[in-house]
Amino acid sequence: MINTTLSNSSSPSLPALPLLSSLSDEGKILLEKSITISPKSVWRYEVYLEIYNKLIIRLSASPWVDLYILDSVNYNHWRHGGSASAYVIEERKNILTKVFTAPADDNYYIIIYNPWDYLKSNVNIEIRVIRGLGDVYKRQV
Repeated sequence: MINTTLSNSSSPSLPALPLLSSLSDEGKILLEKSITISPKSVWRYEVYLEIYNKLIIRLSASPWVDLYILDSVNYNHWRHGGSASAYVIEERKNILTKVFTAPADDNYYIIIYNPWDYLKSNVNIEIRVIRGLGDVYKRQV
């Protein structure tokens, strides 16, 4: 599903995610869950962010995955088979903490792609997404 037209503008058990209680006091936990993604499949999460809002994504995956963040225009281009630009491209990651600052008010899409073919197993993900305001998180991540 994810193709090379996106451009930039393993261990069997999952590692534990760090405790984020201090982050939840200053931000809002939007998502905290375990996910299984089938081979050659995509999981997506949509979130509305105002300009300069920060999004913190922490994930652990077994085996590794690709992660992309797109705005609504690029997401729609990509979804309909066109080329698109991603704000974040993180490929071949099994542990990741990423801070994304919204450049404009918009819906943003976190896309996680399992690139493994049918001979490989499903990918198991632990993910936490936190929305924060301003520069609150620069010192904590």
